[in-house]
Amino acid sequence: MDTNFKKIKKLPVLIISIFVFIYVTISISINTQTIPVNSIQDIKVYPGGGIVGIKMYVQGVLVAGFSDVLGVDGKIYKPAESTDIKPRR
Repeated sequence: MDTNFKKIKKLPVLIISIFVFIYVTISISINTQTIPVNSIQDIKVYPGGGIVGIKMYVQGVLVAGFSDVLGVDGKIYKPAESTDIKPRR
């Protein structure tokens, strides 16, 4: 009779383990999706140089330069042309 009691005592753990296994299996099978991914080659960056501190006193915004931006559609955009910001000469 002692062995039957040990088996009954382990039964709830077995039932919970089965339910957890079924739940995990179902949620993994429901949530899997195939997503196309474009990978690029790894880039290694080696930091170097010295530390420089610069304090600048300006009124407003200091524009260091203008550059064009390549959009996702492949076109080149010039956001600075549509503003009143002009480089200081």
